[in-house]
Amino acid sequence: MVIALDALGKSLNDTSSFFSGPGLFDRWLKFALIILVFTTFTGEGLGGGGGLNLGDLLEGIKAPSDSGNQPLPNPISAGTAGGLPNAATAGLAPSLENGFPQNPLTGLGPLISISDLQKVDWNALLSIIIGAAIALLVLGFILRVIGNAAMFTAFRCAQEKSVEFGWVKENLGKGFGLAVLQFALGLLELPFLLMFAASSLVLFFKVIAKFPIFSTFIPAVQAKVYEFAPFMKDTGLVLALFAIGLLALLFFAVINYFLRQFGVYLMHTRDLSPFDSLRKSISLGIANPIELLILVVVQVIVGLAIYIATAVVGLVIAIPFAMGVIVLTMLGLGAGASNIFMLGVLTVAFIGMVVLAYVSAFIFSPIYIFIFNYNLNVLEGFLARSDGLGAM
Repeated sequence: MVIALDALGKSLNDTSSFFSGPGLFDRWLKFALIILVFTTFTGEGLGGGGGLNLGDLLEGIKAPSDSGNQPLPNPISAGTAGGLPNAATAGLAPSLENGFPQNPLTGLGPLISISDLQKVDWNALLSIIIGAAIALLVLGFILRVIGNAAMFTAFRCAQEKSVEFGWVKENLGKGFGLAVLQFALGLLELPFLLMFAASSLVLFFKVIAKFPIFSTFIPAVQAKVYEFAPFMKDTGLVLALFAIGLLALLFFAVINYFLRQFGVYLMHTRDLSPFDSLRKSISLGIANPIELLILVVVQVIVGLAIYIATAVVGLVIAIPFAMGVIVLTMLGLGAGASNIFMLGVLTVAFIGMVVLAYVSAFIFSPIYIFIFNYNLNVLEGFLARSDGLGAM
């Protein structure tokens, strides 16, 4: 029997077993809270949303007419003939105050001036920025540890058909070890990510610079980039950096897949260290290449169905909330509401987001239980097929 397919039936039965029996509602509420901590503190999990329709934004862009080949009018300098009134003729030309333009509509001066900037202690400011960045990294690491502990707790909940908040504390050690490994992998991946992003941006500029519509400002951007990194002028070198970065990112994607698919579950079921679980998970996949390929195909199909379902449900849940916040904000701005009112709107929005996240975790809990059970059943199937790892 194919492991990936055989695990589907078992996981459905395990999921049905979790959501049946006495104390279901209490168990469901508590599990949703654990899922909320896991997804919020790690940034992982299910979700849905919509994208911006760029068609509406691009609809009004018209190419110059062939008759006369007249360029597009400059909305600032063309006066009323080009659309917007000319700033100078309309009396809206900005005046300079201390080297910075004054707001022509309000008449207010700039918030800061050149003389103010000259008084800034840039060394102290840099120290503050570095300190804040370190503090955010430490805070993010602590939250990641707690989120990982909640994840291991969710695994146990799925297995034992029970929910105990005390299990989060018991899993803090595993959460810490996994966070250290994730942080190390992130540091190793970061240079290649920057390499890929920078080379992609340069190649993008090289391509769109050939289009007339972008030829006015893209060369200026390129000049700034080349001034900072002259080697980016060499297209061959940029292509090589792009290829190296892409291959490295694919490599780390595979590593992270093994870690998420097998590694974390080996840590949970076999009490392995994070590094040993990663090493053994890679060996597990290499020992069963056909089963691994089938698993990936099944996950793509099932994952696509889950994503569509969660996106639809997520939109249904989020749209009324978003519309309410927008209406309150527009009413407040239109009525010239006080800062206290706007702060109240933001507070209500934040509380609403937390409630919305919990409701989403509650609704999607059956999917989480199914996924956790599915991965656990897949792991047991792979272990049973592997000679070297089956005896662990």
